[in-house]
Amino acid sequence: MDLLYKYKRAFLLVGMGICVVAMIITLNPEYRPGLVVRSLAMLITPLQSAATSATNWVSSRFAILIEMDSLQQENTRLREQIGWLEIENQRLQLAGEENRHLLELVDIRERYAELPTIGARIISHDHSGWYSSFSIDRGTRDGIEPNMVVLGPGGLVGVVNQAFTTHSQVFSIIDDRTIVAVQSVRTQDEGMVRGDSTLMGNGLIRMDHISYAAQIMMGDELITSTLSALFPPGIIVGTVVDIQPTPDGLAQFAIVSPAANVMQLESVLVVTQSISTTENYDE
Repeated sequence: MDLLYKYKRAFLLVGMGICVVAMIITLNPEYRPGLVVRSLAMLITPLQSAATSATNWVSSRFAILIEMDSLQQENTRLREQIGWLEIENQRLQLAGEENRHLLELVDIRERYAELPTIGARIISHDHSGWYSSFSIDRGTRDGIEPNMVVLGPGGLVGVVNQAFTTHSQVFSIIDDRTIVAVQSVRTQDEGMVRGDSTLMGNGLIRMDHISYAAQIMMGDELITSTLSALFPPGIIVGTVVDIQPTPDGLAQFAIVSPAANVMQLESVLVVTQSISTTENYDE
C-alpha cells in the first residue's frame, strides 16, 4: 500500500498511457504504432480482452436474471388466471347441473300435470348417510301437510312425514318406513315396495308379496298401483333388477332400482293434494 501511494503518480501516468494507446488502436485501425506503443498494446490487449469477456459475462447474467424475473411474473399471472378459470368452470358445471335438475323437474311436473305441485329445495339429510330421509324448505305456511307425496327427477321420491312452519321432513322411498303399493306396467302384477336396511346403502328397495305365478321379470317398470290408499296411481317407482323366490317357495320378491336417485337430489316437487290421512304406508 505504501509503494502504491508513493508512486501513485507514476501508476496514474502509465494507466493514462495505456488508455491513450487503446483509444488510438480502437479509433484508427490504419495507425502503425512504434515499438513503445506496440509494447503497450501487447500489454493491454489481454487486459482489454479480459475486460470485454467480463463485461459480456456480466451482461449475459443480467439478461438471464431479467428474463427469469419476467418468466416468474408471467408464471404467477398464468397461475392466477388458471385458478380463476377453474373456479369459473366449476361454477358453470354447478349451474349446468342445477339447470339439468330443474329441467327434469319440469318434465316430471308436465308428466303429472293433473297433480297440483309445489317446488321445494332439500336443505339437509339425515345423519345416517343413506339419504333415507331429508328436510325441505317448505312447511305448513306453504300448504304442506303430512302424507303428501314427493316427486323428483325420474318419479316417486317419498312422502312427507312431518310438516313444520318453515320446513318439512320427508321419508324417501329407500327408507324402511315407506311402503308403496305398486304394479308392473308390462304384466299388471302387483306387490308392495318398501325400503330395506340391507339394500339402502346401494340405493335399492325391495318388492314383496309377489305371487309365485306372477310373470314379473328383470327390466320391468313399476308404477304406483290403483289400489294405493296414499299415492296417486301411475307414478313411476322404479325398475326390477333382480327377482328371486322366497325361502318357503310360495312367493317371490324382487330387488328394485328406484327411478329417482335420492342420493343426488337437490330439488323436489310436493304434491299438494293429500290422497289419504292414514299413516305413510299402503298396507
